[in-house]
This record gives sequence, C-alpha cells and structure tokens, in this order.
Amino acid sequence: MSVSPATPPRELASRRKDAALYGAHGRLRAYPRFPGGLQVEYPRQAYAERRQGTVLVQLLIDEKGRVVEALAFPGADPELERAALAALRRARFSPAETAHGPVKARAYFYVSFVIE
Repeated sequence: MSVSPATPPRELASRRKDAALYGAHGRLRAYPRFPGGLQVEYPRQAYAERRQGTVLVQLLIDEKGRVVEALAFPGADPELERAALAALRRARFSPAETAHGPVKARAYFYVSFVIE
C-alpha cells in the first residue's frame, strides 16, 4: 500500500476556498505534509479475494497536525475505504502554514491497495 498527495477533484476545488489552496487565515505558504511511516492494514477479506484499488481521501488537518475530519470519495471498494480512513485518522501530519503560522487546512491523499 502507498499513500501519496492528491489534488482536489475539480468540482471541489472550484467550490471550496480552502480545498488545498487556502487556510482560514489566507494563502498557504506550506501545505499539510505527511511524514511517512503509515501502516495501512490490507483488509483480510479484500486481500483473500485479491481486490485492489485506490481510495481518494479528503482530510481536515488542524494546527497541530492532527486529523480532525476524514472523508473518502465514493467509487472505491468500501472495505478499502474503511481501511484507508482508519489508518489516516491515526496519522500525524506537519500542519499547513500561512505567514501567521500553522493553520487548519484541507489536504487530499490517495491510498493505493495493490497486491504484488
């Protein structure tokens, strides 16, 4: 499994002012960053059935790097979605920053489940 940054879907980017471009206090100088080392457990049943896929997740990350909201976009296998959300909710991030310091902001990540 891998976790990688994503850009927000076009329909969200046009409607949400803070969809990865802005925080509550102006334009971001630094986006939320994922330091790595995340353990995503492959769901047993999905693995046994050789189900694979990529989950797009929207996170709201607070000023301390904690995930305060996590949503999966529809379209992926529901079991993989649950595993991706559970893992990302436990993760710690480097928060977004503006000229005024750390801020709460949204970030998007892909979590890919691949059986090799």
